[in-house]
Order: sequence, then C-alpha cells, then structure tokens
Amino acid sequence: MNKIKKQGGNQWKDSNGMLVDVKRITLHEKMGEKNAVKTANLALKAEALLVELKTFMRKAAEDGLRAFLKEKGEVFEGMRNYVYYNFDRSVRVVYEVQQEVVFDENQMQLAHDRFKVFVEHNLQENQGFLKDIILSAFKNRKGRFDNKKVNTLLSYRSADGLRDNAEFQAAVATLEEARKVKGVNVYDRVYVLEGGEYRPIQLQFSAIEPETETEDGHEE
Repeated sequence: MNKIKKQGGNQWKDSNGMLVDVKRITLHEKMGEKNAVKTANLALKAEALLVELKTFMRKAAEDGLRAFLKEKGEVFEGMRNYVYYNFDRSVRVVYEVQQEVVFDENQMQLAHDRFKVFVEHNLQENQGFLKDIILSAFKNRKGRFDNKKVNTLLSYRSADGLRDNAEFQAAVATLEEARKVKGVNVYDRVYVLEGGEYRPIQLQFSAIEPETETEDGHEE
C-alpha cells in the first residue's frame, strides 16, 4: 500500500505536471488537497485491513470445517455453509454459500408432471408432507421456482420408501437436469453478542454510520 503524500511548500504540481505558486492556490483547493489525500490514505488502510480480514476469515472457515468433519468421521468435499463460535459463544462467525440457480422451464414442466404421477399413484400416507413441498417447489409466492424447496426434493432421493420408487426417482432425475448453477456467491459475516442478541459487525461501507460531533467539537 503506497501512501499518498500531501503537497506542501511554495509550489504545487497540478494535473498537467505544471508547478503553481502556492499564493495562487485558493483556500478551497488547499482544503481539497488536505482532505482528499487524508480520505484516500484512510481508505487504502481500510481496504488493506479488509483484504487481510477476508483472507483470514476464509482460511479460518475452511480449517474449522475440516476439523469439524474430521471429528465426525466425514470427508471434506469443498466449502459449504459453516458457522462457528468462540468458547463462550459471545462471537458468531458465518460462512455462507449462496448459489445463483437457473431453471430450464421445459425440463421443470416435465419434472412437475412426473411428480404429479408420483403423488396420484405412489404417495404413501406417511409421505403427505411431500405433496406440499412439490406444490410449493414449482411456484413460490412470486410465481417462480423455489430453489430451497427444489433442494429439499433432491435431498429425498435416497430416503427410505423413495429410493426404490421408480416414479419418484424419474421425477428427481428430471428435476436435477432442469436445475443449473449459474454462479456461486460467498458471504462472510461476524456477530457479537450484545444484550442477549447477536449484532452484526458492519463491514459494508454504506451500512456504517459516521460518528457525530457535539457543539464543543468532541465526538460522541
């Protein structure tokens, strides 16, 4: 990180590289020099800290997930949603993976038709909950496919009473073909426990409120 130096002395260099006598520089221009340079240097420092923080958080999340899975006798197959805490749970750190999913409408219609055949002819009494999931997966409140419900249906592929059902397996296979992951977004969040609730530490610039000054010039 290269710190930007504020100009001083009897001559200042302008944007064309020409030297200008300081006496010809207005008060407003001098204020701009001082405040713009300070702003840029603070921003560069904040940027470097955020890069360091994000790098650390990503590595900490992966190390933590690997340790967790090893303790459970599971194999690490890549990053997924992961949450961890300090020992007294006053700090909560979240690693969240959100997939950007698109659906092939023709394939989805075919999957829907196959699920309807399953519901009409193969649904058992103890599987009634699947009917609601199927109905809501193909149309949410906004009239769109519901990715979370689609994932839920896919998760039942190997469930007891369903893994050997040809109609259900055909519907799930078609559903899987219709769902394509267009992109993946990863979000890192940190929370601290305050007053019995977790408050997010704001790392997004637009969400941070600046400190205000009192009439005597002191910051509140």
